[in-house]
Amino acid sequence: MALAGLAWFMVRYCDRVERDRMIVLLILTLSTVVFWALFQQSAASMTLFADRVVDREIFGVEFTASQFGSLNALFIFLFAPAFAALWTRLGRTGREPSTPVKFAMGIALAGAGVVSLVVGVGRAGADGSVMAFWLIAAYALHTWGELCLSPVGLSAVTKLAVSRIVGVMMGI
Repeated sequence: MALAGLAWFMVRYCDRVERDRMIVLLILTLSTVVFWALFQQSAASMTLFADRVVDREIFGVEFTASQFGSLNALFIFLFAPAFAALWTRLGRTGREPSTPVKFAMGIALAGAGVVSLVVGVGRAGADGSVMAFWLIAAYALHTWGELCLSPVGLSAVTKLAVSRIVGVMMGI
């Protein structure tokens, strides 16, 4: 319904430049659905995976399945400064990836996180347990993907959306 309303708005109230910008924004927005669908598995699927399949003992300490969910926050604190420095440095040299490339990188990293889990299952021990490394790697890859996509996604909305509906587009 939201897409139909936006299409109507674009046809009825936007000039060609605004319409073209809104089309790009809608493509970027729809592509983020793939990313967030993979990323949000941490709240349910990955926690169940940790609980049922993962050997949660690391260096002699047993972690609960839900504690793995805090890895995203930890990785944000650890890696956000590095990503910010990377984008700034690349920007100064004119080599910073474009917004669509950062979106693609984010989606690819989220996919790589899922692949990490699949590889881990393929290397399960004789008892069927998967090393915690594979789950930790998945969380790291998902977080790196978030650091590529999320900040530029919000920025893209404010830059590309028609000023009259920036708030609506932020909500979408």
